[in-house]
Amino acid sequence: AYLGEVEPLIEALRGGDEAASNCARWALPRTDSEAAIAALLETLQSEHWYARANAAAVLGEMGDKRATPAVIAVMKDKDRAVRLSAVEALGKIQDEKASASLIAVLEQEDKTLASRAARVLGEIGDKGAVPALIEATKDEAPEVRVSAVKALGKIKSDKAAQYLIKALKGEDRAVASQAAKLLGEIGDKRAIQPLLKELDDSRWSVRWGVIYALEKIRGKEAVDGLVKALGDEEPTVRIYAAWALGEMGDGKAVAPLLNALKDSDLQVRDNVGKALKKITGQDFGADYGKWKAWYEENADK
Repeated sequence: AYLGEVEPLIEALRGGDEAASNCARWALPRTDSEAAIAALLETLQSEHWYARANAAAVLGEMGDKRATPAVIAVMKDKDRAVRLSAVEALGKIQDEKASASLIAVLEQEDKTLASRAARVLGEIGDKGAVPALIEATKDEAPEVRVSAVKALGKIKSDKAAQYLIKALKGEDRAVASQAAKLLGEIGDKRAIQPLLKELDDSRWSVRWGVIYALEKIRGKEAVDGLVKALGDEEPTVRIYAAWALGEMGDGKAVAPLLNALKDSDLQVRDNVGKALKKITGQDFGADYGKWKAWYEENADK
């Protein structure tokens, strides 16, 4: 598209009608960035807050790193909606040059803005942001702590992984649970032993996070840990342990799963039956007698 073809959209974005500006915000990313970017950068100075917010959003959708300095400047806008739009835009542009400015936002009193800045730092993936994100996991606001932990999981640096392992034992339940799951996403087998230790954590949500991680990382030790989790006191944990064993498909889990068909919880038994089906290709539902007969007939095969 040529500039002349996008001018009506730019005018709508800048104009005094908020609804028209919002409509233009959705149409402009589909136009040619070369034709529109200069006009959008100029719109960041508009008298209308919604025009500034929409211009930042469009620049983010376009993903042109030439817009980074201007969008960074808008993070200091007097209007909160514009500042939020700028942070989101930087997450889509993904320019490490924005990291220092986003790190500064982590310390602001606006915890929604700080939480989004943490998330965006994870999306950018700048390993230089790891120390600041680790510090943000100590923030007074739960949303900032959780966003910072999630960001560390996305960056996937050794330092981040070391922190996540340490966070497993932290007092913050939400952070510990997220740390476990993110270690699974990173997939580092060095995390298996620390994760296995947390299968005894008193918080079931943390134990669930450990199961999620072990299923992602896999390996013999992970299977052993999941088998142990079949005996967890919390039915939800037992259900997820059965699911994870089914996903891993290791034949060594068949006998422990067979025993778990005696579980007192109906949902646990149903999920154990599904796991056995995935591993063996057989389908006897949650019928212990039929599974036992099949197993005894096929155990040596």
